[in-house]
Amino acid sequence: MRHDQVMSGPVRVEWFTYGDFHGETLVATADEAEAVLRSIDRDPDAGPVLVDFLAPGGATLTVGAGREFSVLTFQASSDPPYLVSLGQQGEGPEVHFSYGGSYSEFLVKHTISKELAVEALREFVATGEQPSIVNWEE
Repeated sequence: MRHDQVMSGPVRVEWFTYGDFHGETLVATADEAEAVLRSIDRDPDAGPVLVDFLAPGGATLTVGAGREFSVLTFQASSDPPYLVSLGQQGEGPEVHFSYGGSYSEFLVKHTISKELAVEALREFVATGEQPSIVNWEE
């Protein structure tokens, strides 16, 4: 399946900023999903935020937006394992994103490029499955 195709139903998208629920929307294509991330990146009030993309089959890909880099988490269901992207190696302070109005911390090694995050999102919207182009850690 090409990444610009859509799976058997829309993907639900939810995100929060620090203390402010920004709502829920549905996306039917990878282009629409990418547009949600781009709009958050352009919003100076959004701040760094984690955006949930929920597939019809129950899988969730969470994408970090609003920074010069991203992080991803993936859950096939509400049960473990819970996976986090594995990207840049290095030391440094933890990075923060808002999730549900609270801070979520990630190690620097979990950060990936925005471009890779977008490609993973496109794959997820097309398949509803764990993106294969990202290295993951449990």
